[in-house]
Amino acid sequence: MKSYTYAIGWSKTNVWYYGVRYSSKMYVGDIWKTYFTSSNTVKEYVKMYGNPDIIKVTRVFETVDDGIAHESKFLNKVKAWTNPFFLNCHNAPAFPWKSFDKNSMHIPKVKEKMIRTKKIQGLIKFLRNRKWKPSRNKNLISRIEGYISLMEGREKRCDKIEKLLRKRLELCVNYTRKPYPKNRKSNSRGKIKAISDSKIGKRAYTCQETKIVKMFGPDDSIPENFKKGMVKKTPNNNTQETRKKISEAMVISRENESDEKKKQRLKKYHETLNKRRLSCET
Repeated sequence: MKSYTYAIGWSKTNVWYYGVRYSSKMYVGDIWKTYFTSSNTVKEYVKMYGNPDIIKVTRVFETVDDGIAHESKFLNKVKAWTNPFFLNCHNAPAFPWKSFDKNSMHIPKVKEKMIRTKKIQGLIKFLRNRKWKPSRNKNLISRIEGYISLMEGREKRCDKIEKLLRKRLELCVNYTRKPYPKNRKSNSRGKIKAISDSKIGKRAYTCQETKIVKMFGPDDSIPENFKKGMVKKTPNNNTQETRKKISEAMVISRENESDEKKKQRLKKYHETLNKRRLSCET
């Protein structure tokens, strides 16, 4: 696969951008025709100052690696990272990051170093977590054991961290969950929310004679008079009889109503109608 390097410039501001182009669908000279660079800084600069007036293809290469190597050499020569006349953000070679032939992440020393730094970052977050609580979770215990093995054989400064991790590991291993609290409202620590009887496993039963409601569990002995279910003490007002009574009372009250009260009632009624109409129109 071929590649080529290009240069883009604005003559008014004397600002430049140097890059490399490689793709299976590309052709030499497609810069600023179908390809408009992958840099976000260039896109922002175009919004401010318009399209570049200088567009050049500097060199063409037969392989991708040669093009990336030439780009990094040129950027290091010009010091593009610190140069105010270049929009390039770094002097390093283009993605994928390559040291001319090899990807640096495939080098074992670099890979080990990156894994170690990520583990140390996770350890710092774990130690700074103030809301940490011990538990018998296997993932948490294995995580702490991994941090201890990372701290072993290090400097004397890490002895305190290792001791702290070992204490936390002991708390997790010897941790015993407290029994589920019964239906109560207070404790030696303070107030606890009352737990509903349904969570414990109790169900409601009503007496047919007295209509008293009591809660019984699955192991409790239930008397003969009690049946499963709960009777509502509040009356149901949404029946036909209650509606008839309310409508009759309204008719009687409006017959004996004075003229002033009637006017006030009609005013309120028309105001509400107008508000509804306006809301529907908007």
